This record gives sequence, structure tokens and C-alpha cells, in this order.
Amino acid sequence: MADAQKSELLMEDLLIFEQSGQQYAVRSSVVREVLRAFSAVPLPNAPPIVEGILNVRGEIIPLLDMRRRFGLPARPLSVTDHFVIAWEGGRWVALRVDRVLNFERLPVKKTRDAGKYVSGSELIEAVASGPEGMVLIHDLGRFLASAERDAIGSALSAAAASGGKTK
Repeated sequence: MADAQKSELLMEDLLIFEQSGQQYAVRSSVVREVLRAFSAVPLPNAPPIVEGILNVRGEIIPLLDMRRRFGLPARPLSVTDHFVIAWEGGRWVALRVDRVLNFERLPVKKTRDAGKYVSGSELIEAVASGPEGMVLIHDLGRFLASAERDAIGSALSAAAASGGKTK
């Protein structure tokens, strides 16, 4: 039985971060960079998941609120927060997280019952066991609904057409 369980585990490279005391991860293959938090500019007509937009070396990137997606209490932006620039659904996005812990290679197990671990479980694809405990792995391909993706695209296009002016 133990051999069968071991065969289900695959070693994966992950970026591990913390949100409200829980460890989460995204696959390192979708991560471009990690930045210290800085102020975002509001993006009119964007869905509520969007905190604003960031200018990262001349590239405009929507900032997504991980707390809102997971039903966690809102809190103001802190200088200790991090932005994870990652590929999601055809564009680069910034994920606001409490803090990035590290890149690590861990054994990962796909899960169908993530609901017992966290609300927003449809976003959790797998679970890993790290040195500090359980790590829930996001599937960024499911992070935004298609309507949210479309709304972000429309809001970004409208902002670009207005010369980047926001209200």
C-alpha cells in the first residue's frame, strides 16, 4: 500500500507563499518574478478580484487579490507583502500574497477533496508536504472565471484607450 501511495507522488518545483498563516504554492514554471509590494493604480470597471494595475518595467499588469478569492478578511497593503508575477489564462498577472517563503522541490499529490483543507477548494489542484507542513497548490488556469478574464481585458483596453487615465 505504501508503494502505491509513493507512486502517486511527483516531485515538482514550487514557489511557496503564505496567506493568513496557511502555506500555498504555484508551480515555478508559471512564475516570472517576485516583487516587494508597491502601490497599485485603480482600474475602473475591473472585476472585484482586481485591486488595480501595476507598471512593472513598462508593462501594465493587473494585481489580483488572493484574500478575496479565498474568502479571507481584507487588509491594507503592507510593505511586507509580495507580488508574484505569474502567467494566468493568457496574460501576466500579479498575485498579492502576505509573503513569499521560497522556491522548493517537493513531492506533490493530486487531490479531489481539497474542500476539507480550504474554502475556494476548486482552485486547489494538489497538495504537497513541506518542511513547515501542508502546502496547497493553486491551479492558476482556474483562478479567474472566463467572465473575469474578459472583464479584465476590457478594463485594460479601456484604460489604454483613455491614455492610462483612471478616475
